Amino acid sequence: LDEPSNHLDASTVEALADALNAFAGTVVVVSHDRAFVERLVPTHVLSVADGRCQLEKRPLTDADWVVSSIDERSFSKEDEQRSAAAAAADEHDDTGETTTTLPVPARVAEDDDDVPREASESAADRKRRYNAPKLIAKVEQKITDLEARAGDLDDQLVAAGSDAGLALELAAHRDELQADLDAAYAEYESLDALVASAR
Repeated sequence: LDEPSNHLDASTVEALADALNAFAGTVVVVSHDRAFVERLVPTHVLSVADGRCQLEKRPLTDADWVVSSIDERSFSKEDEQRSAAAAAADEHDDTGETTTTLPVPARVAEDDDDVPREASESAADRKRRYNAPKLIAKVEQKITDLEARAGDLDDQLVAAGSDAGLALELAAHRDELQADLDAAYAEYESLDALVASAR
């Protein structure tokens, strides 16, 4: 669960904690709500440092809530060697606790693709993506209308014959229309790519 207590009132947070404590299965919780997490009485703690995850079978400590402590924490070369040797298998340290150190996949550690789209894009971008299918229909109609007008202008250019003045005037209108048509095609391609990225 990712920040499950966000946007909940106090009584709902208590009910959620009670329900999770009554659940017989495994629950993974990511939260900044210390009171909520402590109420769950976790049996394992996962720390991330230096591009690696370290899962420890232990209760929470005050240091788990201090950001500078977490930022300064790093895993030793010994942890890295154990991780590679154990290939993510559980190991027992001197205290009898189980510790597993796993490498964080490179795309999680280094790539913005792991950030949910909603978190990485502005409200205007979300609105544009949401409205893209409706906008595509409007742009398609605009393209159809512009192409019809371009066809009419082409016919008028042919009909102008030897009237150079009229032909120049019609050609200028046709160039303006072509610029509008090119812009409409570009907008269509942009919206189409936006819809495709949402799939």
